[in-house]
Amino acid sequence: NWINQKSLHHIRDQHSAENNGTKQILLIFFHHHPQGIDEFLIDHDLLNLRRKELLYKRWNERVYIPVRKRVEQEIERGFQPLDAAKRKEHRNYLKYTNKKGVVFLDTISHKEYDPLVLHGANSPVSLRVRTGRLKDPLLAAERERDEEEKMLLQCQTGRVFPDHHIRSRRLPPSPLVPLGRHGTECPHWLAMPLRDVESPVRMKSSRNRMFGTFNDSFLDFDD
Repeated sequence: NWINQKSLHHIRDQHSAENNGTKQILLIFFHHHPQGIDEFLIDHDLLNLRRKELLYKRWNERVYIPVRKRVEQEIERGFQPLDAAKRKEHRNYLKYTNKKGVVFLDTISHKEYDPLVLHGANSPVSLRVRTGRLKDPLLAAERERDEEEKMLLQCQTGRVFPDHHIRSRRLPPSPLVPLGRHGTECPHWLAMPLRDVESPVRMKSSRNRMFGTFNDSFLDFDD
C-alpha cells in the first residue's frame, strides 16, 4: 500500500544520504592521506639528518679536536729528533750496503746494521700519541654496557674491574679457535692451535666442503 511505499522511499533516501556522507569522508581521507604520508616522511628525513648533524658535532668536539691537538703537539715536539734519527739510519744503510754489496730483508745483523731500530716499542724516538678516555658518542651504547657490567661485577665480588677486563669477559672461552675476527685479537692469534691453514682439522673440513656428498651409481660403465 502507499504507507509501506512511502516508508520504503524514506528509508532509501536516508540510506543514500548515509552512503553519500561515508563516500565523501572516504574521498577526503584518500585525498589527504598521501599528503600526510609525504609530510611524515619529510619530517622523518629531517629528524634523521638533524640527529646525524648533532652526532657529528659531538664527535668533532669530543674526539676529533682533542686527538688532532695531541697529534699536532707531538709532531711539533718530536719530529726533529725523529727526522735526525731517520737520516742517521739512512747513512748507516748506505755504509752497510757499500760494505756488503747487498742487503737482504730476511737477514738482520744487529751489531752492524739493524733496519728495525726505529720500529717497535723499544725505539729511541717515536711519535706516539696517548690521550685520556674519550667520550666518543659513537660508542655510547658500548660504554653504558661496560658501566652496567662493571657495576654488576662490583656488587657481586666487591672489586672494581678495569674496562679491558670487562671486554675480555665477552671473548669466547679457551681454547681459542679462529672462527672469525670477533673475539680475536692479534696477540692471541699465535696462541691458537688451529692457526695453521694446513693443520689436519682445517684440511679435513676443507676437503669435506670441497667433495661433499654425492650419489653413487650402481652401473659399471667400464664393462
